[in-house]
Amino acid sequence: MKKNDTLKNVIMFCGIFLMLLVSCKDYRIRRNNSFDHIEFLKENILLVRLKSADNKIKLLKSNQNQARVNEEIQKIKIENSEIMKAFENHFDFCKVYFFLPKEARSLRKGNFDKVTLFNSKNTAVSDKSILRNGFLVSAFGAAYADEFIYEDRGYRGSAGGTNSFPALVIMDQDYIRLKRPFPSRIPLNSVNRKKSEAVKELNKELYNFYHKSKIKKAKLARRKQRD
Repeated sequence: MKKNDTLKNVIMFCGIFLMLLVSCKDYRIRRNNSFDHIEFLKENILLVRLKSADNKIKLLKSNQNQARVNEEIQKIKIENSEIMKAFENHFDFCKVYFFLPKEARSLRKGNFDKVTLFNSKNTAVSDKSILRNGFLVSAFGAAYADEFIYEDRGYRGSAGGTNSFPALVIMDQDYIRLKRPFPSRIPLNSVNRKKSEAVKELNKELYNFYHKSKIKKAKLARRKQRD
C-alpha cells in the first residue's frame, strides 16, 4: 500500500514538474515575442482606429430622422477629436496616425494605396510608404480575459472571448490583441475615465517595457559572451 502511495506521489510530482517546465517555456516564448514587438513598435508606427457610427447613421437616414443623424455625426466627431488630442498631447513613444474603421479591410490586405490616414491635426496623409515596414493597431474598445483566436486558410481573427471589459488595447495587423507581458491593454476603470488618462498610462507602460526589454537583452548578451 505504501509502495502504491509512493508511486502515485512520484507520478504526481513528475506531472507537476512537467507542467511547470511547459509553463516556463511558454512564458519565455511570449516574453521574447513581446520584446520583439516593443522594439518593432518603437521603430515604426501605431495606427489608432477611430470611432464610427456608419450603420446607425444609415438606419437613421432610412427613417428620415435627420435631427438624430446630425446629432450622431456630431457625437462621433467630438469623440474622435478627443482621441486625436489625447495621443497628440500624451503619446510620444512612436509615430501615430489615425484611420476610420472602414479602412480596416484594406489595411489588413495590404492595399495601402486605398487607405486614408490622418495625422493628429485631422489632415490626410499622402505618403503611404510609412505603412510598408509594418505597424501595430490601437483602439478604444473591449479587452477579454481570454480571447478566442481562429485560423482558416491563412486568415487569423478574433472570435471574441470571456469576461470582456472596456479598455484601450494594442493589436497586431490581424486586430488580435498582443499577449502579455506586452502592455497591450489599459482598462478603463469607470465610464468617467478620460481617454487622455488611458493614453498617458499606455505611453508610460510602453516606455517601461521597452527599457525592460533592453536591460534583459543586454543581460542575455553578456551571458552568451561568458559562455
